[in-house]
Amino acid sequence: MTDQADTNDRFTLLCAEVAAAVKGDRGHVDPRHIIDIRDHLLEPIYEIRQQARDGRPPRPGRIDQLWDRFTDITGIAEPT
Repeated sequence: MTDQADTNDRFTLLCAEVAAAVKGDRGHVDPRHIIDIRDHLLEPIYEIRQQARDGRPPRPGRIDQLWDRFTDITGIAEPT
């Protein structure tokens, strides 16, 4: 798998994990998590998706930052 394909897969997985956390698919929904996700993750995720539509793929470092932020908020780490 190419580095960019790996980055794209990590971004897709992050989006799925964010959706699962918000929907409660991971158990109890903590309202603070919802607020923090809204305030700190949704806009950057939207921007990355828009850039991808414009032909600019996500950068690995940016995905690392978003995963770290998601883990800080929810305690859910990126699967290895």
